[in-house]
Amino acid sequence: MNLLALPKRRALLAVFWGWFALGLEPALAQQSTNVQSTNEIRMLVLEGTVEISEGGSSRWIPTQVGQPVKPFDRVRTGPNTRVMISWSPESRVTLGQLTEIMIRDRPPGEESGLHLFRGIFKLLHRDRPGRIRIVTPGANAGGV
Repeated sequence: MNLLALPKRRALLAVFWGWFALGLEPALAQQSTNVQSTNEIRMLVLEGTVEISEGGSSRWIPTQVGQPVKPFDRVRTGPNTRVMISWSPESRVTLGQLTEIMIRDRPPGEESGLHLFRGIFKLLHRDRPGRIRIVTPGANAGGV
């Protein structure tokens, strides 16, 4: 048996189970029933501790389902936490535990986006292909 393959196999299994866990929809999750208007970013599902710091503020406050998120707002999740953000009617961004992002401003003619400070996220889009600008200090990406 190749001893070098075992750590790689464990790492791949850890990544797989991490993505699998982020994709689950627990029955006890808070769900939003409000219809959202286009181009409005809102909290859709919350599990655990999710806080928001409004643009320019250093104060973190707990957030709730349906709360709008505006440019320059920061969102962070605690341990054992997940939040799904409705980016558009057909796009969702899911943030895993211990993740912090800032919503980017959308200048005319540019894509909307987010700045990832730390953590992990998943983007799901069910419409025609679109673009989202993601800024990170450094990143590793993977796809299936």
